[in-house]
Amino acid sequence: MIWVNDFDPFLSGSIIIITILFVAVSGLLLLRNRLHNLLKITPETNDVINGFFSGGGVIYSLIIGLVAISAWQNRDAVDVLANKEALSIATLYRSSSLLKEPTKTELEDKIINYLDYVINIAWPAHKKGIVPNEGAVVMSDLLKSLSTYQVSSPVEQVFFAETLSQYNKLIENRRMRIQAVGTHIPSVFWFFMILGGILMIVATYAFYIPSLSLHIALTSMFSIFLGFALFLIAAIDNPMRGYTGISPYAYQSIIVVPHKIAN
Repeated sequence: MIWVNDFDPFLSGSIIIITILFVAVSGLLLLRNRLHNLLKITPETNDVINGFFSGGGVIYSLIIGLVAISAWQNRDAVDVLANKEALSIATLYRSSSLLKEPTKTELEDKIINYLDYVINIAWPAHKKGIVPNEGAVVMSDLLKSLSTYQVSSPVEQVFFAETLSQYNKLIENRRMRIQAVGTHIPSVFWFFMILGGILMIVATYAFYIPSLSLHIALTSMFSIFLGFALFLIAAIDNPMRGYTGISPYAYQSIIVVPHKIAN
């Protein structure tokens, strides 16, 4: 369901709901009479069908709920990773400001360049499921500036050690953010959710409802609710991708012009 994230939520949601609704109503019109004649459905069989529908509905709702929770937890975890990397950037900037010139200004400029890269290059690429490689070059430039720094006092050694520690934390958080780009619910879950939804829709055909219009209305309402559930899960799946993906606000919020980073 990756395609859902690549379109406006209103459009993708409408496509999912209308498709499920069309398939469900079309199936009802095609199978209703045949199914009733084949299974010899009468008003008395509604109790049996209702029991099956209720039991199956509980199991299916439980699966949907667990998958939705898993998708939300994935999204929340990726959001935390973004905030951790943004905090690492701000902390590294603060630590580098304690070093002497010209390394101080050199590091600050490179950190700002990295922040600009994440916001304007990496994040738009993540929205498409792509991980650009330029970030490794920027991080290598930062390490080069740190490796040439000459410590001249014990106090300065403490400041430099802290800066180096924050650089290593940034490397770690950056790697975790990159790995999170492909986070999504396994395809097997989608297979069983869609298959279960089809079975539940077919089960609604077996109810004995004399009025065809009422049968269509009830099946349509169930299909719409099912479409909403599947769309909401799809919308929060792939946390970094598309219109509904996480924004780079965590990085944007630490920028203070001109060329300063909030601590």
